[in-house]
Amino acid sequence: MSISPNSVSRSSSVVFITSLFAAALCAQTSEISGRILDPSRSALSGAKVTLTRTDTGYQRSTLSSQEGYYGFPLLAPGSYEIAAERDGFQTQTRAGITVQTGVISTVDLQLQVGSVSQAVTVTESAPLLEAGTSAITHVVENKTIAGMPLLDRRSAQLTRLNGFVVQAGAGAGATFAIAGGRGNNANYLIDGGTAQNLTLGVSTLAFDPPVESMQEFNVAVSNYSAELGRTGGGVIQMTTKSGTNNFHGSVYEFFRNDALNTRTFFASTKPVLRYNLFGASLGGPIKRNKTQFFFNYEGKRQTSATTQTLNIPTAAETHGDFSADSYKIIDPLTKAPFPNNTIPASRLDPVGAKLAAFYPAPNVPGASSGKANFRANAPSQNVADDYVARIDHVFSDNDRIFGRLLAEPSHTVTNSIFPTPGTDSFGVLSHNYYYNVSATWYHNFSPSLINEARYTYTRRQALSISAGANTTIDQSLGLTGINQAFFPTVTVSGFQTLGNASQQQRLQTPIRSDQYANNVTFTRGSHQVKFGVEYRYASNVDLYSPTAGGSFAFTNTATGSGLASLLLGWVNSASRLETYELHTRADSYAGFIQDDWRVTPKLTLNLGLRY
Repeated sequence: MSISPNSVSRSSSVVFITSLFAAALCAQTSEISGRILDPSRSALSGAKVTLTRTDTGYQRSTLSSQEGYYGFPLLAPGSYEIAAERDGFQTQTRAGITVQTGVISTVDLQLQVGSVSQAVTVTESAPLLEAGTSAITHVVENKTIAGMPLLDRRSAQLTRLNGFVVQAGAGAGATFAIAGGRGNNANYLIDGGTAQNLTLGVSTLAFDPPVESMQEFNVAVSNYSAELGRTGGGVIQMTTKSGTNNFHGSVYEFFRNDALNTRTFFASTKPVLRYNLFGASLGGPIKRNKTQFFFNYEGKRQTSATTQTLNIPTAAETHGDFSADSYKIIDPLTKAPFPNNTIPASRLDPVGAKLAAFYPAPNVPGASSGKANFRANAPSQNVADDYVARIDHVFSDNDRIFGRLLAEPSHTVTNSIFPTPGTDSFGVLSHNYYYNVSATWYHNFSPSLINEARYTYTRRQALSISAGANTTIDQSLGLTGINQAFFPTVTVSGFQTLGNASQQQRLQTPIRSDQYANNVTFTRGSHQVKFGVEYRYASNVDLYSPTAGGSFAFTNTATGSGLASLLLGWVNSASRLETYELHTRADSYAGFIQDDWRVTPKLTLNLGLRY
């Protein structure tokens, strides 16, 4: 691809101004480039090269440079064909060219002497050699995404197919350490737009697209272009499906059920399991060769249970009667054992006694006190809805846009297993949503001078509310000095913790991010130069109540039994942690310049700088 010096001087100032003010986002680097050659394999300049995306009808044209080079950057993945023509030579068409996400594909065309009306068409797939970049990448194709057995049917799990990736966890919650980088520290882009936390918190993938909505994705391990940054590991560029000139759709469901399972070794009864993953997709033309759409809905409904085996005191012990135990209960005041190993009713602390009464009776026959003597299935219900929508539109030969929406409202309810809800560590409600909107505009100032503008807006919510939050249990206990809207966390040596052991409540809403950038691509001779700027803004409102109801620890130190210490009100340590509403903000600025210099047909230098 080439451009004359005059056209550069007329347009460069306009593009520079646009790059400062247009809203945009890091682009994906798919490209077709190569050389136009004559029968002696010498460079052929001034040849008209036309690119056509066969499934949408989209076209672009350019002229080969003095050195015979041409290029079509900023391409959407798909199937293409290239036609080259020049006076005195036969027109040659190469069909079946597959453009992949983040891949620079080299296609050379050799024209034969003849008239333009004579044409040579090669219909088989073109051999593609990625000789234009030194990046180490791996593309996971659509047929692999659709055909692999995936837990939760989520695409990002296939990142592990790359040989430089180490996976931690499974399913939609899996994280990856890439090329020796820190785990969970990759940069995820969907259609060029970010899909993760920006500058606040851990940069996790916030939306893992359903398999049905994914076209493909590219895992870049190292030596990727200066355009791609913000990572201590790899860069994962995902591409959603787009519509074509033909209608395509699907309806599907995946299910699992406890009727197909057997009882686990530790469960007294078969845990309930109802898992339904269902959805539909439809894509096609709104106006042929101009406007196409794609939409995918996927719903998840899951009811499951996890078998919990706990250490529980006996009913007699919760009333102060330890006569059946071999260890001695010591009076912390006299340092002498209690008669008959029983705490007198007059010595029982009223709050401690009420807390101990929340323990259920043991239900494992023959098990000793505090020795895996309570077993129950902790049931949970998960509801999630995923939406992926995309529209592509061509205004003219010089202007095209696309917009896409990612959305996932979800909630998970895990029920308590103790008789009084909220008094154990298992009851919790997670209520989340994720919305991500991205819009992209490409403008060709000339066939060899392209501006790319994109903006992405993200809004999230993450609520974690324990079953002991916003209850009246504390008021009945008579516990003071804490926030009585929360059941306390009570740690008892040797026995199951009462109350939520991790956090009693955390409300993060809204979590917002905005990302703006603008990239300009132009070529001159054997140089293809790309430069751009980027700005990111992130904000978070966070109300954190890890132990607003108080955290109390009761140990064996003073009495010989943590439960006896609880009954006597003999606290080993106590604390309360509850924050004011936190408002956090972060701003990030970046810029880059990249020069891909074709020194010779066999040598290309990728030179880049990023700030």
